[in-house]
Amino acid sequence: AQKIRQAYFKKMQNLEKYFIKKLKQKIPEIIFNSHENKKIPNIINVSVPFIEGESALLMLDQEGIRVSTGSACSAHDLRPSHVLMAMGQKEDLLHGSIRFSMGRSIDKKSLDKVVKIFSLIVSRLRSISALTISKAPDNLNDFSGPRDKSQTMKNCLGSLALHKKYETKN
Repeated sequence: AQKIRQAYFKKMQNLEKYFIKKLKQKIPEIIFNSHENKKIPNIINVSVPFIEGESALLMLDQEGIRVSTGSACSAHDLRPSHVLMAMGQKEDLLHGSIRFSMGRSIDKKSLDKVVKIFSLIVSRLRSISALTISKAPDNLNDFSGPRDKSQTMKNCLGSLALHKKYETKN
């Protein structure tokens, strides 16, 4: 039993490293909300500047990818995660927090699919975000701020049109 557990742990460590590498390649601004080594390898919590985690969660769910927002300690609470806040994460980034959990059946092919879909979703959400994304600052902890009013209005109208399209579809 000990050897099986050790082999599983090693498999998860290798898949975690692979997943993190691929996420960094596709979403360079991604922030990993955990210690590099002092954690279990099958849970990866990330924050993505300029997106809302709930929106990403819903879009991933539509693609058959199950994730959570925030930390496991605040999974049923709509407020920002107190765990991530205690780690020093800024509130703006807390709302873009996504938790990926990997199970026994996960493989590189599945992770590649998740990375591809997640990066497309991040791009889509950023394109309709009211947050400033045209020029990311050197310090990603200071990224928030409104765009000009006309651009924000266009984004809001685009979001409304997308929402209405979704309502009529379902």
